[in-house]
Amino acid sequence: KGHGYVQYETDEAAKSAIEKLDGTLVVGKEVQVGAFVPREIRATFKQCYVKNLPFEWDEKRLRAEFEKFGEIESVAVRFPSRKEGGDDKPRA
Repeated sequence: KGHGYVQYETDEAAKSAIEKLDGTLVVGKEVQVGAFVPREIRATFKQCYVKNLPFEWDEKRLRAEFEKFGEIESVAVRFPSRKEGGDDKPRA
């Protein structure tokens, strides 16, 4: 399973994405989407943490699924390597 981050231009766009996508099924797996709030910044947030990404997803696909909710500043996908206890899949 992979994870990713989507950073929107506005808080409202991030909140909309979380509200609409958290708990939805993607390729038969439930995707968890929530607010990513660094310790230094607790009042507002613009970044979403996306868990359980399908292996087939890259930055382009993640962006396509999330840009419906607002303008995106950046997207990253990561999958842990076997050395990190993962399965060599890309991560967001």
